[in-house]
Amino acid sequence: MPNVAATPRALRATTSIALAGLLVLVACNTGAPPTAGPDVTPGASPGPASTGAPSSTPGQVGEIDHPTEPTAVVLRMFVGGGFVPLELALTEAPVFTLYGDNTVIFRPQATEAQRLGPLSGDPAYIKATMNAEQVDALLRFALGAGGLLDEVETTEVYRPEADRGFLTESFPGQVGELIDLPWDDLSLDDFPSGDEPTRATTLTPEQVGAVTTEPTGGVAGLR
Repeated sequence: MPNVAATPRALRATTSIALAGLLVLVACNTGAPPTAGPDVTPGASPGPASTGAPSSTPGQVGEIDHPTEPTAVVLRMFVGGGFVPLELALTEAPVFTLYGDNTVIFRPQATEAQRLGPLSGDPAYIKATMNAEQVDALLRFALGAGGLLDEVETTEVYRPEADRGFLTESFPGQVGELIDLPWDDLSLDDFPSGDEPTRATTLTPEQVGAVTTEPTGGVAGLR
């Protein structure tokens, strides 16, 4: 009995910056990002889910008005790309977030040792506090050179036109009810084996949808 698995070949290469609740009170020209770094809390390197309760102190506002609530997101940046599974979006976290009380939580750039070492991985998140001047400089850069003053521009989003479907023989002890192939326009003969131990063919989005809405893993139990 064959099993089927639809494997997407999707390339995600996107970088987006979301600006929330920003009111511009003065003319914002293109400027440079802050030259002085924020005040980092000693020993603080929390992840996104371990930052603790937010402060109740409103943030300081400089020349550019913005929300001051500690839970309000003023500026947030996501970075992603490469050949990645679709479920990565469920665990992907922003690399930088500025909150209304001028708190920033960000992930610093990985060093060469962190990228290539035996314990390679992303650096820990850092929590810091920016002053009003630093926030102004950052928002000017985001609105000017960052291109957020007029609109958010999506530079590249890849949508696969087809997925590759594989059929494999059932194995002893397989769990699950066996059902017929779900396609009216496909049969076992449409999955040529060639020199490979599995049978494969190209599936349209509609054919993938007949099996699963998330073609990232195996779907067992097809006759």
